[in-house]
Amino acid sequence: MKIKRSSTLFNTILFIALLLNLVNLKLFEETIIPIIIIVIFYALGILTFIIFKNKLGALSPWNHINNFILCVFVVGSCVTVSFLGINYCFAEKATKNKTYTIIRKTEIPGPKYNRSKKTPAVIIETEKNSTKRIEFKRSMRAKIDEAHFLELELSKGFFNFNIIRGTKLK
Repeated sequence: MKIKRSSTLFNTILFIALLLNLVNLKLFEETIIPIIIIVIFYALGILTFIIFKNKLGALSPWNHINNFILCVFVVGSCVTVSFLGINYCFAEKATKNKTYTIIRKTEIPGPKYNRSKKTPAVIIETEKNSTKRIEFKRSMRAKIDEAHFLELELSKGFFNFNIIRGTKLK
C-alpha cells in the first residue's frame, strides 16, 4: 500500500496540533482565564470546517468526520497557544499578591496503573465567579490540609488575564 504525501502531511499537522495542546495545558494552568474563552477558540475550528469543507475534502485523503476533527484540533490549538502565549510572554514584570479563600481541597489521581499517587490540589474562586484549580506537589499535602487561604503572586498579562507567578498557602 502506497502512502500518499497528503496523508503524511495531514497526519503530521494533526500530531503537531496535539503536541500544542500540551503547551496549552501548561499555559492554562498558569493563567487565570475563564474556560469559555478556550471553548470559543476551539469552536472557531468548527466554523473553519464549515467554511472550508469542500476545499478540505478535495485536498485531504480523509473523510468529513476526520477533517472535522482535524479542523477543531488544529485551529483550536493554534489560536489558543497564540492567545495564551502572547498573554504570558508579554505580561507585565510587576507583580501583586492577592489572597483567595480555598473553596475545596481535592486530589488528582495518578496515571494509569499508578492511581494511588494522587496529586493534591485546591480550588479557589476568582474575581468573576469562576473557579481555578491549583495543583501542588505531593509533599505539600500536610500544608494543604491545614490551609484555608491561598496567596497568589499575580502579574497582568498582555490581554489582561492574570498570570500566576507564585503560590503560598496560608
